[in-house]
Amino acid sequence: MFTPAANRVLVQAEQEARNLGHNYLGATHLVLALAEKGHLKGHAEYSRLRSAVTRLTPPGYGSGSTIAYTPRFRKITELAAQEAGGSDVKPEHLVLGLVNHGTSVGAQALRETASLTAVKDSALQATGRAPLALDPQARIESKIDRILGHLGIR
Repeated sequence: MFTPAANRVLVQAEQEARNLGHNYLGATHLVLALAEKGHLKGHAEYSRLRSAVTRLTPPGYGSGSTIAYTPRFRKITELAAQEAGGSDVKPEHLVLGLVNHGTSVGAQALRETASLTAVKDSALQATGRAPLALDPQARIESKIDRILGHLGIR
């Protein structure tokens, strides 16, 4: 169901949860893992994402041997499987699932450090699909994101 590269992201996500002392696996850990494994390269730096995540999510008090998946994490992986369309889930599909879910703390951290439109466009291109930049609303959002980035707000 998952490619070896996607499995490496999931293993890294579990490690990120442990590093933060969490006994659950959520979108915050997934976004950190995607950045750490280079699947957000050119959009979001791991250190900036990590800072955003630690600001938005308090550290835990240690994690046991079992880490439970949050409902949002499960939904993101379901969305990723839908994006894969019956093929094995790749890291790009996990990115699309994360961005399409949009309401998680992981997506919020990503939104604070990168343009979601640009991240989604890159993931769509990696899967061989047309980028959103062709959509007028997406172009406007992308321009706003670039301006905010230039001003140092993003």
